[in-house]
Amino acid sequence: MQHDSTEAAIEHHLRDLIRVGPVGATLPSTRSLVTRFGASPLTVQRAVQNLARLGLIETRPGAGTFILPRPTLGRADFSWQTTTLGPSRNSLTAVGTAMALDKGPAISMHNAYPTEELLPGRLVRTALTRAARGHASVSLPSVDGLPDLRAWFANEIRAGGPARASGVTADDVVVVPGSQSALTSIFRALAQPGDAVVMESPTYWGAIAAARQAGLVIVPVARGSAVPSAAALDEAFESSGARLFYAQPHFANPTGALWSADESAAIVAVARARNAFIIEDDWAHDFGIEADARPSSPATPTATWCT
Repeated sequence: MQHDSTEAAIEHHLRDLIRVGPVGATLPSTRSLVTRFGASPLTVQRAVQNLARLGLIETRPGAGTFILPRPTLGRADFSWQTTTLGPSRNSLTAVGTAMALDKGPAISMHNAYPTEELLPGRLVRTALTRAARGHASVSLPSVDGLPDLRAWFANEIRAGGPARASGVTADDVVVVPGSQSALTSIFRALAQPGDAVVMESPTYWGAIAAARQAGLVIVPVARGSAVPSAAALDEAFESSGARLFYAQPHFANPTGALWSADESAAIVAVARARNAFIIEDDWAHDFGIEADARPSSPATPTATWCT
């Protein structure tokens, strides 16, 4: 055990020298390391060989041991495999473990809600108390949501200016209890069990669960650094016969990517040519600090919603 710890200490010492030393610098000799650590030459040699196998140093007989250039690891792009492999071939469960109830003192990080200390609790309670005094608190609301709330969302869609004027009114908006309910309602309204839906990959696991619960076949299209290419999306539509494309153009989960205006226009053009619906998950609509998140194109046959 002492022998192993001495070897580890020598290796750690050499790593520190490699980290701060210039390329080509000479490391201490075996004799000096034997003297410093009170180790046998064999122990020193093993530590040196370990680092040599990692490509950090080079030993030249009769000359010494030298620091090699730091290895640079390029990140390979394997995203094309997602599109090529196509729909999942196994029977995964529809709902992930992230929907399990939290237990114990651990702070939940998966639901995207801040801690209670960061919420405006007093203001919310005051607003709820004021709302409870009105007639709406005891009346039966419309199944598609309160008219004023639906009108507010319609105004949000129309707020993009004349170029996005779509004629969307409150009658075109449906308010649902939550995002999962919205996704399930949209998938079941626009497709039958067994139909295909194209999804960016990676994407929000809740959308995957909702699509599976609706009996849809998920056709993944690789997102790459930010957005699927228009050609890849068109090929996915053609090969699968899908007429639905689920996407998160703004602050995508889990990558946080944001589509540019040109990228969004290219995607919309493909959807329009294929007469397909874009199901645009605008979950972080109000979270942008500098970015102005707007629906890609309400004039396209899209189902757009935000939470």
